[in-house]
Amino acid sequence: MTARRLVVAGLLLLALAAAFAAGRFAPLLVSAALTPRGGFDASAVPRAPDYASDAAWLALPNTRDEADIALPEPPALDPAAARADVFYVHPTTSIAPSWNAPFDDATIRSASIRGGTLIQANAFNGCCAVYAPTYRQASLNAFTAPSPDGDRALEVAYADVVAAYEEFTRRTGGERPFILAGHSQGARLAARLLRERIAPGEPRARLVAAYLIGAPLRFRRGHAQLLA
Repeated sequence: MTARRLVVAGLLLLALAAAFAAGRFAPLLVSAALTPRGGFDASAVPRAPDYASDAAWLALPNTRDEADIALPEPPALDPAAARADVFYVHPTTSIAPSWNAPFDDATIRSASIRGGTLIQANAFNGCCAVYAPTYRQASLNAFTAPSPDGDRALEVAYADVVAAYEEFTRRTGGERPFILAGHSQGARLAARLLRERIAPGEPRARLVAAYLIGAPLRFRRGHAQLLA
């Protein structure tokens, strides 16, 4: 074998070794990149959304937004003619290494629209008026490596969802039928909302359905609950 072939063979072996190492350690590298720096610090939590402001929502019936986009069939419904409402909680869309993501960060908001209202919440616009709040979502680390810090971050996210739901109730009058929907982190938070705020009281009678996708759920005494 010539020297040139030896060099080529050596480079190929190095490339294969590098590819193998990258594949093997990629999950660890990704996990490290997503892990918040330091413990949960309440003083560093981003400011809370004000759901009385339209700016704290990704989609509303009275605004033109991505949740209004629909395929040619079936046609989108005029929100003013909708006989039911949808409260939709989007999935995790932030990869920032922080325990809670700021709700008003432009990049995160754009990701929440692309991964949430544009391809998920708009499935309901043929029947219902869509309400989709932003919230200070918890880090993925809260799910991949559960810890007391992650639990505190989830409490922040859940508090926002509760506040958004209360504003949703105020805006809709608390009399119309509604659908609860969420995906991934959004499904987990919405399931807790269902268990603690909707199922025990009057809203249960108005709940049409709960579409909570991408989170482990179980049922106990007729109420949706998350698996530990």
